[in-house]
Amino acid sequence: MYENIKSPSDIIAWAYNLLDQKKTEFPKGKMYAFYKNEIRRIVEQHNNKFLEFVIVIGSKFPITEIDDANKEAFLLALLDVVSEFYSQDYDSDFLGLPQIKYNETLKPLNTLFNDKYFVYPKVNHDLNKLLNELHGGLRKTTFTNPINAFLKRFIIVTREEMNEFQFRFISYEDVLYLNAITTDKKILFTFVPFIIHELDYYFDIEEDKESGYFSIKGPLSEEKDKELLNRYMLSLEKAFKKEIVPEIVIFPEMILTERIVNCLPQMIIDLNLDSSSLILAGTLWKDNKNIAYLYNHKGDLLLKQEKFYGFSYEKEGSTFLEKIDHERSGHILNILDLKNLGKIAIFICKDAKSEIYLNLLKLLNVDLVLIPSYSTSDDVLSHMTDLAQNHHCTTVYANVCSTGKMDIGQIIVPSKEAVKPDGKKDKREAKMHPITKQQCVNCDAFCDGIDFILNLK
Repeated sequence: MYENIKSPSDIIAWAYNLLDQKKTEFPKGKMYAFYKNEIRRIVEQHNNKFLEFVIVIGSKFPITEIDDANKEAFLLALLDVVSEFYSQDYDSDFLGLPQIKYNETLKPLNTLFNDKYFVYPKVNHDLNKLLNELHGGLRKTTFTNPINAFLKRFIIVTREEMNEFQFRFISYEDVLYLNAITTDKKILFTFVPFIIHELDYYFDIEEDKESGYFSIKGPLSEEKDKELLNRYMLSLEKAFKKEIVPEIVIFPEMILTERIVNCLPQMIIDLNLDSSSLILAGTLWKDNKNIAYLYNHKGDLLLKQEKFYGFSYEKEGSTFLEKIDHERSGHILNILDLKNLGKIAIFICKDAKSEIYLNLLKLLNVDLVLIPSYSTSDDVLSHMTDLAQNHHCTTVYANVCSTGKMDIGQIIVPSKEAVKPDGKKDKREAKMHPITKQQCVNCDAFCDGIDFILNLK
């Protein structure tokens, strides 16, 4: 009857039928064996769709109507077949940390019912885990139902929650990060505010009063292009030529040129770094796209992240909005899964204000958000605080000197959850660490960068 399951309702009907067949005939052990054989048979018929069976039964099946012994045998059999199935068809670590190929776009695991929801595997949240361990140990969670424990290993997202976005998970493992973070229990950030002049000192900015948009056409001249390249090379070198090498270096928004981007891999290679670092190189504005570039210490490009929400400014009575074009590439949110640090996302300036983005971060359990910015306002900071308080996500904000702000950066870190005497949880507090111009050493010449050590203790 259930040789060709095509919908969630078919799955529930199949499970009910299976339970009804043997729920009083066998003792628990034989019930388990019967269920396991029947479930394995269905798996073999619907090999690439088996995850739907688990998700639908686990989240939709009204198992409270089934007697406890029968229910327990059925769920244990289901989970055993799950483990057996995935150990045969995938890497043995699939249910823990997916072995995603480098730079691979991870599509939903489910293909049959993704008209309504999508299923992604969860990856380890190493930074949060380490923080919890340092703050007194992980809280033990008990599950009333073994299927719930299994479902906790996946992210289930509805089409409405996804909106028009897709996720792109990029797996990156670096043993040096493990050594640095677990041994020293700290992360060294270096902020490079980079430029002291207004943006139009370097770039040709086209403002269209009729449409209300502005766009950047590139450097004003060959001379300005070379000046920016020389300034960037020296700033990057200064960021790393220190006694303690930073784990993360972050440049602000809209300071890159095509010439810099083309030279960046070799610049990083020439630094000859023997310790692991991430370099958020800033963003390049080209062809109505604002793109951030993230490299490792070897000069490998780990990811590029496009900006989705433009900023606006007023000039001579007119308001101009950043012209952003998504039609050619879609809406892709890149997540770097860095083993032993956690999941990292990049929001470019005003992207951090998007409620859609904040909801996606909550669903994906992102550990760290890097925010390169070019902004004269403080409106992004309140949203950074919300990320820390409500989503337990550390946020790092980097602005430029030329915007006239004294605070040119922020690190906002979530604290432990506060628990009231009645046992109820309060909203998390967030600790703010401002990065100010007063910390600059050589602002009039070439930017030395500002260091900040985030202690995980």
